[in-house]
Amino acid sequence: MKRNEYLKKTNLPKRLVNGVISQFGGWEQFLESYKDVIKYGISSGFGSFIYYKDTIPFARKYRNEIIQVLQKESELYGMSILNFVSSFGVFKDNPMDEETEMEKRK
Repeated sequence: MKRNEYLKKTNLPKRLVNGVISQFGGWEQFLESYKDVIKYGISSGFGSFIYYKDTIPFARKYRNEIIQVLQKESELYGMSILNFVSSFGVFKDNPMDEETEMEKRK
């Protein structure tokens, strides 16, 4: 599949998808890794999704698009964004505190 074909098919924000592809190191590297990410998760690190020095700027740059995706996905499950994200494997044993998270945003 070519990049343009993929971008036409996805329901995700195009800007975010292009950012993810770039963060992986380009289209070829993305194609080599994305199935493993789907199967095993991103926790082990792929592309430039390993170190905070890479992931924090990415999250800040694409914050609005990430929130947009989280809103749509959490609504499908009838959950708030916070409860939805809290259900992710990485947070299961360390649930988020909504009040604490909201205070951090102020």
